[in-house]
Amino acid sequence: MKKRALPSLALLTALLLSLLCACSGGGDAPAGSVAPPPDTDGGTKQTEASSAKPPADPSKDTVAEAGISVTPESMSDRYSRDGEELIRNSVNCPVLSGNDAYALDRINTALREYCEAYIAISQTAKALAEEDYEIAQSDGFDFEPHEKSADYTLYVYRDVLSVRFESYEQSGGADDLWETEALCFRLSTGERLSFADYIGKSEEFAVDYIVEAFTVLIIAEPDRYFDDALSLLPNEVDPYDFYLAEDGVTLFLNTASIAPGALGTQTLVIPYSNIPK
Repeated sequence: MKKRALPSLALLTALLLSLLCACSGGGDAPAGSVAPPPDTDGGTKQTEASSAKPPADPSKDTVAEAGISVTPESMSDRYSRDGEELIRNSVNCPVLSGNDAYALDRINTALREYCEAYIAISQTAKALAEEDYEIAQSDGFDFEPHEKSADYTLYVYRDVLSVRFESYEQSGGADDLWETEALCFRLSTGERLSFADYIGKSEEFAVDYIVEAFTVLIIAEPDRYFDDALSLLPNEVDPYDFYLAEDGVTLFLNTASIAPGALGTQTLVIPYSNIPK
């Protein structure tokens, strides 16, 4: 039987201190910009956000330095019944242009497909909104339309473009939902990358690496997580749930996956120097 290539215990132990310092849980809203990195490895590291809020280090604009222009396109879809708006979905979708050396057309196509799927309203969503509307009508309450919206932040690190979407959703429940999704692309080819692709390892190795990294956090701070977080963890890991930011590779697990929803998205940042290659 072929022996599995797993992350070494020594490597995972070496990550402990950096993970404990870098990990964070989201609050009621996603964080804005992140701290600027040390200039240690000459990579291209900066952000471009679609909001008006400036990046952490406005003197560095590496998206522009990469020769990429970004235009946000507002996309939306709505559903109404009998003149009453029941659902409104919207997303700011980045449209890239500029550097002909990059496969921007292919990346734009993938981003548009993601955004179109995000705003699409399913029959199930329509049925749930109609049910909530009818309950509000019968109980004499004002109906709040179900809503989903997302905005993006861009990062460029060497030949990789990361697009992080922060999504807000309100669908009649007691709590609003914040979630993160990220799409990473190789600029030269337009190929979407998983964490396994980025580190040049098998998907099995990448998933085990993510599981073990979050396991370190759960063991170190068990009160932050569900009692059964360790058993839940392997089924919650998606090798595409990562992005390259200024200070390292960010791995994340979404709201209520292994910790209470009030703690938001669970993230950890692994310095580039500690990434297995």
